[in-house]
This record gives sequence, C-alpha cells and structure tokens, in this order.
Amino acid sequence: MTISHNHTDHNFSQGVKGTFTLVDGRPVTARTEVTAAGLAFVQIPGFHDNTNGSARGPNTLVRWTQARTPARARKAFVLFREGRHKAALNFGACFTYALAKACREPLLFKGLDFIHTDLQDAAALDEART
Repeated sequence: MTISHNHTDHNFSQGVKGTFTLVDGRPVTARTEVTAAGLAFVQIPGFHDNTNGSARGPNTLVRWTQARTPARARKAFVLFREGRHKAALNFGACFTYALAKACREPLLFKGLDFIHTDLQDAAALDEART
C-alpha cells in the first residue's frame, strides 16, 4: 500500500486489514528508496499544488519499475481514460491500476472511478470476510 500525503479524507490506512507492506511517503523530505512486495520504490518529495505546497501541502511522488507496468498503464489509459469510459481514470490512476494488476492485489480506493474497472476492491473483500 502506498500513501503519498496527509489528507485526512482519503488516507485511512488503519482501516486496511490483512498482511501488506506500507510504502509510507507522508511526506518524505529527501529522496528515499523502499522495497516492498519485491518491487523497488523511489519516494521523491514534492508538493500537492503548483505553489510549493502553500495551498495543499507536501506530497510524495512514488516511482517504481516493474516489467510490463508501463504497458499495463497504457492499456488502462486506452480502456478507462477520462472521456472514454465510466471509470474516467486520469494518467496517475492508470499507473495505480497497472501496479495492482501487476501485483495481482486488490486496490483500496475511495470514489467512483476504480469500481468501474476489473480490479478487486480491498475494502469490499475485507467486509466479506467479517
């Protein structure tokens, strides 16, 4: 699981059950490398706005490399992009989709975008187990 910033309305990590590795970038102040699920992640400090964080605060850019991830992201963009599909995934969401597919893991998300894809909803799976 990755967390890129501290917005309290959408980073409820304590609600995630099960075994997972957290790539926690809330926020990093220096370039950091983390390994999780056999993938190398590079966390890069940044801002959640174009005013050096004054409007929305710091944010962490998370970069990873895995075979076929770029191809999966391009496929997601073709299938689920804004203006073409009900999911209306933006470019960043397409990479989130690609990583979940590559790792064969469910995705914890908020909103109405990913429910229109073929990814499993981690929250719904957790509710079904209880």
